[in-house]
Amino acid sequence: MTSLGDDTDLTKSDLTPHADLGGANLSGFNLRGIDLTGADLSNADLSECDLSGGQFDRVDFSGAKLVESTLGGGSFVNATFVNADLTRIDAYHDVETTDFYGADFTTSSLQNANLIHSSLINIDAEAADFSGSCLSFTDCRGANFLNADLSNIKCLHGTLSNATLREVTMANSYMAYSTFDHSDLSAADCMDCDLRGATCRMPT
Repeated sequence: MTSLGDDTDLTKSDLTPHADLGGANLSGFNLRGIDLTGADLSNADLSECDLSGGQFDRVDFSGAKLVESTLGGGSFVNATFVNADLTRIDAYHDVETTDFYGADFTTSSLQNANLIHSSLINIDAEAADFSGSCLSFTDCRGANFLNADLSNIKCLHGTLSNATLREVTMANSYMAYSTFDHSDLSAADCMDCDLRGATCRMPT
């Protein structure tokens, strides 16, 4: 894990709220607990970074690479991840909820991500790829998963109430005891999806 000042021109003074870090190479950096609220990290390389416990509200991660990064306990409220690569990220934290409230994941890749206990309330994940990910005990109320790939995911006791799941692929997923109350599942592909104990209450 690289620390600031090790073989890089970046220092702590460069990593501040609202910093312009578009296209920066931060691969492997230890950024635990940092505050980059409102920063521009579009097209930056954050692969294998430790971002746990950090403040990333309203950060622009569009087109960024966060492959195998650690995000547990961080705040990413209203952050933008459009077309970002979050393959195999680890957002699980045993104490603090990783908060992605209102974040935009449109067309992003979250394959094989660990999102256990994360808050995905009101996210926009249209056409995003979550295949193979773990979303157990995740709160996805009001999320937009239109045309997203949720195949082969594990989502035990997930909360997907008031969510848009139209035209999603949930084939071969394990979604036992999850809640889909008042959600739109029209044209969803649920082939071989394990929905035992799930609820899907609709307005009367």
